Amino acid sequence: MLSLILLLPVCAGAQKGYTIKGSFSHLPSPAKVYLAYSIHNNRVEDSAEVNNGQFAFTGQLPTPVQASLYLKHDNNAVNTYHNVDGLDVFIENATMTITGVDSMKTAVLKGSVSNEENQLLLTQRAPHLKAINAVLDQAEKMTPAERAADTAPMQSLRYQRDTHVKAIDSLYKAFIASHRQSYVALDAFFSHELMGNFDAVAADREFKLFPEALRTSFTGEKIAARIHKALSVSIGTIAPDFTQNDLAGKPVTLSSFKGRYVLIDFWASWCKPCRAENPFVVKAYQQFKDKGFEILSVSLDASHDDWAKAVEKDGMPWTHVSDLQFWKNAVAVKYGISSVPSNFLLDPSGKIVAKNLRGNKLAETLSTLLH
Repeated sequence: MLSLILLLPVCAGAQKGYTIKGSFSHLPSPAKVYLAYSIHNNRVEDSAEVNNGQFAFTGQLPTPVQASLYLKHDNNAVNTYHNVDGLDVFIENATMTITGVDSMKTAVLKGSVSNEENQLLLTQRAPHLKAINAVLDQAEKMTPAERAADTAPMQSLRYQRDTHVKAIDSLYKAFIASHRQSYVALDAFFSHELMGNFDAVAADREFKLFPEALRTSFTGEKIAARIHKALSVSIGTIAPDFTQNDLAGKPVTLSSFKGRYVLIDFWASWCKPCRAENPFVVKAYQQFKDKGFEILSVSLDASHDDWAKAVEKDGMPWTHVSDLQFWKNAVAVKYGISSVPSNFLLDPSGKIVAKNLRGNKLAETLSTLLH
């Protein structure tokens, strides 16, 4: 039964809704399928009993949406976080079929053009993600000093990482450009192109290439809002002031750092790329701390203990703040942070002069500014 009733406008010629017809060839009873997705940030849930291997869902959507299908094999409650027999798909207002043997994980959805487009993108991206994770795993096994050293092994790992990151960026750009009328392309633009310290001016220009129907959709409005926020913290603007508590619970205000170059560094203890990046930040701090350079790190942690242990382990002696609200960290929200690591370099007046300085680029930039 639907957990949320959606009041959709009824009018002549309204687009028909969706139908999902499922079939499992060897699924023992009892079994039940759950469907879940979100519309305008409201979660919608539905369920259907499986009878003789068959089940069905019907409904109506304002746009294609990412949905999750879970299969419950017995009378136990579904745990959507552990050992889930589930499938993530894009559904749309169309007649779709799901066929499988005895598992949702290996079932196949057909009839959704949006899902076919998304699967194309995911299939092309998969080998690059696997390679990046392998590189991060290797880097994590090294000590902070080894990760910061400009040795042949580290140069090789950075080259491998950067090569695959660039390949993924190229994949997304090509996909978006060739599917400009697709909601999946709009979703890909939102989830990938607007991550981290993206170029807000370029993103605004690119966003305007989507048709009006997509730009004015719910996701389109979220994109417009994110771009607007990013433009407010673009290079050349004064960084918004903020106050947040440090590790000891004492309030720290950004404006108290005026008169020095300051790096606002967004990170988290659970973020592997952040931990791999920290040795470079430590190295730059040690090199320029006596030349008018300071760091104010903002953690997106939820646990004070995890945060404190990571600061100590990575040897970061500068000021750290957090409200322990994970992705809802007030400063991260104010700065439009959607991925970590992310950083902003401010000049002594508080103006943003650089963003997203990674690896040795931070030290190189500071060397130019503080020569």
